[in-house]
Amino acid sequence: MFERRLKIFLMVILMMAFVIVLRAAQVQLLQSEQWKTKAEAGRVRDTLVDAPRGRILDRHGRPIAYDAPCIDAAVDFRAISLEPKWLEQQAKLRLPSKTEAAATGIPKKQLLDEAVEEVKADIQRMWQMLAEKSGKSLEEITETREEISRRVALLQRNAWYRRYAKITGTEGKAPSPWYERWLVDVKTSDPERQHEEALDAAKLTVGEQTMAHVIVPEISTEMENVLRKKLPRCPGLELRQSTHRKYDDKAAVAACHLMGRLSSVEPKDLTTPENLKPENERRKYITRDFIGRAGLEGLGEGVLRGLRGQMSVRDGDKKPVLELASISGKDVTSSIDIDLQADILENFKTLRTWNGREAREEIIHELHGAAVIIDVQSSEVLAMASYPTFDLNQLAAEGGKLIADDINSPLLNRATLAQHEPGSTAKTMIGAVAATSGAQPYDQGIECTGYLIIPDRRTGKLRRIAGTNRCWTVGVVANRLDISPAHHLFPRPHVGRYGNLDGHLVLADALERSCNIYFQTVADKLHLDGVHDAFWRFGLGRPTGIGIPEASGRLPEIHPDAVGLRESDGDRHKSWLAGIGQGQVLATPLQMANVAATFARNGVWMQPRLLHGESATKVYDSKTTRNLNISQIALQATKEGMIAVVNGSAGTGKEAARKDMIVAAKTGSAQASKFSVPLRDEVGQIIYDPQTIGPGLKKKPLYRVFTPGFKDRPSELPWFYQGVGANGEHLAHAWYIGYAPADNPKIAFCAFVEYGGSGGQVAGALAREMIEASVKRGYLKPSQGLTE
Repeated sequence: MFERRLKIFLMVILMMAFVIVLRAAQVQLLQSEQWKTKAEAGRVRDTLVDAPRGRILDRHGRPIAYDAPCIDAAVDFRAISLEPKWLEQQAKLRLPSKTEAAATGIPKKQLLDEAVEEVKADIQRMWQMLAEKSGKSLEEITETREEISRRVALLQRNAWYRRYAKITGTEGKAPSPWYERWLVDVKTSDPERQHEEALDAAKLTVGEQTMAHVIVPEISTEMENVLRKKLPRCPGLELRQSTHRKYDDKAAVAACHLMGRLSSVEPKDLTTPENLKPENERRKYITRDFIGRAGLEGLGEGVLRGLRGQMSVRDGDKKPVLELASISGKDVTSSIDIDLQADILENFKTLRTWNGREAREEIIHELHGAAVIIDVQSSEVLAMASYPTFDLNQLAAEGGKLIADDINSPLLNRATLAQHEPGSTAKTMIGAVAATSGAQPYDQGIECTGYLIIPDRRTGKLRRIAGTNRCWTVGVVANRLDISPAHHLFPRPHVGRYGNLDGHLVLADALERSCNIYFQTVADKLHLDGVHDAFWRFGLGRPTGIGIPEASGRLPEIHPDAVGLRESDGDRHKSWLAGIGQGQVLATPLQMANVAATFARNGVWMQPRLLHGESATKVYDSKTTRNLNISQIALQATKEGMIAVVNGSAGTGKEAARKDMIVAAKTGSAQASKFSVPLRDEVGQIIYDPQTIGPGLKKKPLYRVFTPGFKDRPSELPWFYQGVGANGEHLAHAWYIGYAPADNPKIAFCAFVEYGGSGGQVAGALAREMIEASVKRGYLKPSQGLTE
């Protein structure tokens, strides 16, 4: 009996020993690296070393964006979140010695509690001081802290989930056997309890929870001096050596819309597949990182971002040890010539124009609009100006004011995001495609008597269309159907060509005189689907792919079962408007500059680029060129017409004519409504119409509508806003697109002026200065032997 009990006792001991050995094997063999890492972490604190960001250069190698040294005010996350254990640690540092504490007779627990409350009070005073010294409001500091807390919480949840998935064997895998669950401390086989225990086991602390996060970046020297004196009473505050993004003074204003900006990473940046790859450990974003947003900063982010380094601080060592050196990001070369860009912007401030009607020179100021110049051969953008501008170096301080400026909208990049009806510049695309398809041969004339005359598709009889479908250059004195003046007597009578009678315009003639009736008739022959295809072919209705935020524009809507002869009268009317660049057609200045470049390349469309040389090959896809298959005879006729627009005796765009170079262009005037902005109250909130506020109603803002200026009557706006016509109430945006020299194109351009009226006068004058600036900077070489 005794022997049996002894054997049972020995078996129990052996089983217990086996369990202990097995657990020891787990700890020493399976988890040795884990425990080694934890032990090392107990005495080593790693600090990440940020990598300097690469510079952005203009096309001639001049730095226009670079990192400059600065000091950031950062605060330990445990102070931000008021982490109890950390607060207690900070409080213990403030407790008196044992002898002093005993002398007071106050219990140690009470002293500790009082010290913790003192630390909390100091933290609250620290937030107030950071706000006062930085010029920010306490609400802004609070929002920064809350945003940091949100980002860190997201990181922690992601880390929990990854560990939970590893523990439970989820993500499509079968549940782990009992011994694997035991090894990772999940002890039950019940699915619900196993889920709860796995969540508990997965909870861990991410590095960002013990890291200092920037509260006020780039503090002033004065603020730094004050904070250094206050450090002992600012728990968790660190004055960290850092860098901030600095922009060249000229580029900060002239290229502010192109540069983009840096901003704190967002949760979506931290959870991308690319950022979670183990091999990207040194490049991955963490909560305190900045990332390039939009513009050149965003476009070149993959090149500009460097490799993070690591610094280790070991217990007992006085100096940190550099474990891994950071590697700076590489430079990115922009295609922009910053001097050319600045030259062009000056003309938006003050522009010299010629008033042909009154035969006098005029000086106009503060034009709103955009200007784009493209290198024809490489498709690189040499200049992309938008006005008004702002100072990018002051964006952080002035951002709120800039956002609230409804009248000027200085943050809007009008070159890529402003989309308007292209007006008569669209006629180049309609004419070229129609001549290629045979819908309207280049040498077949169309008579214009001032009104659109088209066949009725039911009876075949010709009918005259009244209303707005008439030619503004004929000189029609009234909207009456019984008036049919001879076509285009001014500025000289039209003479027929290619066997056509006088007054019967061919493609080149119609472009020179910008005849609405010709292109509305052609659009009617193309039908709405053909008009849509013509614009789509040249890149309208979709982004160009330049790599920065841009609007797609708009094309007329087509009903698939109502095309060609089956299209409705409404769709037919859409085609008439679209044929002259009105109605449902919208385009950006960048798109229209690229249209001009496409004609300059004889019908080859290329993706415009904002990067130059090797930088472009790293970012852009090489397959960005396509032949539009426009016939050579159609291209020749279109280009002949564009040359005549500037140089012909009946041309509408003579403002850009030069004696030393042939310029080809097309003018455009797009009808516009009166300028208006939403009404705001004293604190900047939009005021809504009371009659639209209530259950089931859609709130509509109240607007302030501005009256345009006319002749000597100034407008109510601080920028050029002038009506045309007899009473000055006709408003139009002005376009002018083209290329130069016409015989060997080097540059293509687009000048767009909001409320510029006639494209030939104001936008043409701007284009003239753009060409002159291109000559000054060496992109155009005038021909000495050219005669008038």
